[in-house]
Amino acid sequence: MSPELNDIQCGYNDDQVFNNGGKTYTAYCNKLDDYGGANLKYFVADSVKACVKACSEYPDNKCKRAIWQTSAASGRQTGCWLREWNNVDCVPTTESTAYSSAHVHDSKCPQ
Repeated sequence: MSPELNDIQCGYNDDQVFNNGGKTYTAYCNKLDDYGGANLKYFVADSVKACVKACSEYPDNKCKRAIWQTSAASGRQTGCWLREWNNVDCVPTTESTAYSSAHVHDSKCPQ
């Protein structure tokens, strides 16, 4: 069974699989392939967990990626960007010291 989001640490363990809101995600620490990509929603989340939860609860399962500021890993508030796939790969490859993300497992990216 995958660990719950509370158990993730980040600088999260890169490629760690976890559950949130009935969905399975993989965390990607310090990686983001589409700076300035189209958002479904942007807001300030109370925590990384709240950011991922908002993705899990987004209507019609449209949210595929939750992106947050890596500096929020210590439990601080964070900018939270909810996005669809936006033609990015399942696994981000562009290093970023500013952002981390969680990608949902689905038919495109079953992991």
